[in-house]
Amino acid sequence: MLWPLCDFILRAQTHAEAVKLLQFSNSRITLANVNRLDPTVRLLAFFLSLASAVAGFASCASAPRLSPEQSLARRLTNNPDDLPALRASADIALYREDFERAREFYVHAIELDATDADTWFNLGLAYEGLTAYEQAGNAYRQSLQLRPDDGLAHARAGLAFARQQNFQLARFHFERSRQLLPEHPDAHYNYAHIIADLGDTAGALQLFSDYIALKPDDTDAIVCLAVVSARAGERTRALELFQSACEKGDRDACDREGQLREGSER
Repeated sequence: MLWPLCDFILRAQTHAEAVKLLQFSNSRITLANVNRLDPTVRLLAFFLSLASAVAGFASCASAPRLSPEQSLARRLTNNPDDLPALRASADIALYREDFERAREFYVHAIELDATDADTWFNLGLAYEGLTAYEQAGNAYRQSLQLRPDDGLAHARAGLAFARQQNFQLARFHFERSRQLLPEHPDAHYNYAHIIADLGDTAGALQLFSDYIALKPDDTDAIVCLAVVSARAGERTRALELFQSACEKGDRDACDREGQLREGSER
């Protein structure tokens, strides 16, 4: 999904206007595919189901099977401070996008052991799901205290601070993410938007170009690069980029190309 940055580059005359026009929407990394313990959750569900089936077969063919959540709930009823069960319950809730329940489990787990970076990271995702971006940013920074070179945690922290319009701090985290994950397309894409907002046109040109080198068919990014090129006075390059995106089926690019050509002919 394209952040409205490309529009504000054309319309905003001052930084204050830019901040007013820039409305951060969903990030390009979804919550579902970045939670750290997703494979563990799937394995846990499999083994818990297998264990329930074996136990049921051994005792009575008609014995009811417990779901993974029921098995974990029983463990937590017997011992509310069962740390592995808390983390597993939180991971399952996060995977199913029950963010409030995930948050509760992660907070309890951290009260028992605050030294696990993945737990802090996933707590940040839960807060993101609840649109509590300040708390999300704080959770990611706690994760980074424990694992400073975690590129994905830097990327998520950057998004959280960008949504709070703390662009300088967002820039720091996006830059670290790009350094640590040079082959990760979104590390370039999101950072490009932030530094364009901060007025670094040359940097935005380079970052959008780096992103397109990794994902050449992303017309949103091509349009953004065209808009930044136009702002930098590179009219010919902007027209070529708009035309390229238009040929890939982006109607907005077609309209922008026409507007740029019409404006230059006046």
